Amino acid sequence: MKKLKRFFGVLLLGLIVLVIGGRLGVGMMWKSALEKYGAEIAEVPVTVGSVWISPFAGKIHIESLSIGNPDGFKTSQAVSVERVDLQVEWRSLFREKTVIRELSLSGVEVTYERALLSSNLGVLSKTVQSKTKSKEALVGRLKKRVQADEVRVEGGKVKLTATLLGGRGIGVALPPLRLQNLGRDEQGITVVQLASEILKSLLENVVNLSSSPDSLKG
Repeated sequence: MKKLKRFFGVLLLGLIVLVIGGRLGVGMMWKSALEKYGAEIAEVPVTVGSVWISPFAGKIHIESLSIGNPDGFKTSQAVSVERVDLQVEWRSLFREKTVIRELSLSGVEVTYERALLSSNLGVLSKTVQSKTKSKEALVGRLKKRVQADEVRVEGGKVKLTATLLGGRGIGVALPPLRLQNLGRDEQGITVVQLASEILKSLLENVVNLSSSPDSLKG
């Protein structure tokens, strides 16, 4: 009986190690993919702290996402996000269109740097948008169609600055951003198009904020 208990104990421990190791391994693969493809899409450095996946719950958690700035701008990064949470319908991963029930970004810090004729977010948005129409091999690898029922950006801050100021600026609160029903039609949208829509909406929100006198008080 003791040997049987020991056997099942070792078996259970092995299964736990296998599951945790598998999740960590998949998380490392996702981290590498996000950094690689993110940098190719935005043409700036992209770093990810960690990725944790709960396959049975249909959840993906991304920690510490950072998007760098295009060349010519003084600040070190354009966007940083403390955490990204996705609630995915896992059965849809095996279909032509993956359904994302909820995508939330919290602890968002945006740096809006104005140059003479452009801004860092404007350059980033145009770069990503151009990839949605590109015929590059990269876009072909990311042609998976998705549907995002709800996208939320919460707890955000914006640093408003100008290149001539060398990165110095003022900080203001970023109002919550909510997007719904992206790619709800049968065809859906690509991952690149989803990223473009989020970045474009974020840029519009920040531009409106920077042009509002009330937002700059204090």
